[in-house]
Amino acid sequence: MINVYICVKQVPDSKTIETDPLTGSLIRESAGSVPNPADNDAISLLSQMQNNCPEIISAAITMGPKQARASLREALALGAMSAYHLDDPALGGSDSYITAYALSQTIMHIGKADYVICGEKSSDSDTGQVPGAIAEFLGFSCYYGIIEFIEIDAKSKSMIAVRENEGIRQTIQISSPAVLVPKSGAFPKLYSSMREKNAARKKDIIKISVSDLADSNPDSYGYNASLTKIHAMVAAAPKRSAKIIDSEYTDFIRELLCSENDESGNAIALSKAKCTDSKDLADGVFAAVHLGDTHITSELIGALQSEINASKVTVLCNEHYANDVKLIANEVIAFSSAGSSADDLLLEGVIDYIEEISPDAVLFPANVRGRWLSSKIAVRLKLGLTASCTGFIWEDNKLIQIRPAFEDRLMTAIYSTKKPALATVREEMFPEAKKADTEGKIIKKQVLAKYSEKYKIISEEAVKPAEKQFSDKVLVIGNAVSSKTDFDKLVKWAEDNEMTWGVTRPLIQGGLAPFEKQIGVSGTAVKAKLAILLGVSGSRKTMAGLRLVNTLLAINEDPDAEVFSQVDYGIIGDYKQILKG
Repeated sequence: MINVYICVKQVPDSKTIETDPLTGSLIRESAGSVPNPADNDAISLLSQMQNNCPEIISAAITMGPKQARASLREALALGAMSAYHLDDPALGGSDSYITAYALSQTIMHIGKADYVICGEKSSDSDTGQVPGAIAEFLGFSCYYGIIEFIEIDAKSKSMIAVRENEGIRQTIQISSPAVLVPKSGAFPKLYSSMREKNAARKKDIIKISVSDLADSNPDSYGYNASLTKIHAMVAAAPKRSAKIIDSEYTDFIRELLCSENDESGNAIALSKAKCTDSKDLADGVFAAVHLGDTHITSELIGALQSEINASKVTVLCNEHYANDVKLIANEVIAFSSAGSSADDLLLEGVIDYIEEISPDAVLFPANVRGRWLSSKIAVRLKLGLTASCTGFIWEDNKLIQIRPAFEDRLMTAIYSTKKPALATVREEMFPEAKKADTEGKIIKKQVLAKYSEKYKIISEEAVKPAEKQFSDKVLVIGNAVSSKTDFDKLVKWAEDNEMTWGVTRPLIQGGLAPFEKQIGVSGTAVKAKLAILLGVSGSRKTMAGLRLVNTLLAINEDPDAEVFSQVDYGIIGDYKQILKG
């Protein structure tokens, strides 16, 4: 028998989310709920495992109020054999750390788990932290980026799967127990029939309360126990206002296209959630974790320099990367050890640094390895962790971390209850670090580390990195364009004018463009000199992906379109007529 548990979540339906125009707070009464989209990949992986191995006994688990049961019904309809609902008033306001702790306690209560499957991230909070934290609480290995299931052996309980992370694709043999995290969109989407839905409604859902858990102390859960707190939450407010161009459109557009202006000028920044936007010198102790990509690490340092005017940032890395980052760091601490993986070496090295130095904040990339590493450190040291940050404020000698929530409808300012604050930082949201006048000092540290992941690599290959999608001048095609004929004409117009092109989410959903062309919170952030927006409504999740564009021009038929409050220039009219020239 192989016990496989799947964690699912019911999330607010982004289509019905509204915010109070005065307070900016989420109006929860009007927000419906849906099963978390990424959980379908987890259920699809479970289905393939069950089809391959009849010895599997599966259960779906969720945490939340009564409406969370809908996600359990969905999991039952799609193949889960039983369902458990952790529901208790004591859980209200739990952050990702406490959520992972509560779910791990629930898993231990249900019985021995061989595998736990989690969706990559939830659409409401977009953290991706919970799977790694669950693994650390349970003492399991954790494997992100699963893209293919091959087989599972009933006797040894080991499985073979393919994972893809950071440009490397590996076929690996995984030993149980382990947490598995399929890559969103990698597995076939499953749909339940009416017959399966009806059968699921008849199945019992077992309710679990905090009093049933091994740690039955209510004070261990909920908002008061959480290691991160909300400082403020408000509707994101743009900081641009369009100058309307009402004549000689063609000449104006041509002038923009020919401009070589490199000034960052009006680079958009979403509201800092009504917090003090101080640029006083932040003289705290800050560190950035380097995982091999110098460009990303430079942005981590740049985030602290541009947002809070940090006077010194230390880079933490494995020894063989030290020379790569010494020109952008004030100081480099390089870790070395014998007999450990690169990630385990860095894990133990960063923990040693935090325990010795007690910095104010440590930043990580918001990629797979960054989430894995930061989650493990947060659990080991009982520290607060904020995911996918897009801004920072230094206030009262603590780092306020700004991140979008509910598909960027709201901006949330968060602080950690103890130092250091841990945060992952969204890529392409900040300028790169200022080049140092002198090379940063390299300090070498020996650490004790060992292999923590129980797997064997069967095969490995490098995955060709995706070509850069966006140049310095970008045409952004919005949902006002619905026909393939019009779409193809705009793509040609972009190419004729030496521009790359991107789209908003509705065009991905309509099948007109591939996902890698999506711009926004759930797509790609763009750094460019110029972006021309055609028929873009101006939703905050789209505009967040354009915050570092120097100059924004919007063309829209609606004079009251929200987009005009978030760009530098606007032209009111039919884009087909305006672009004719």
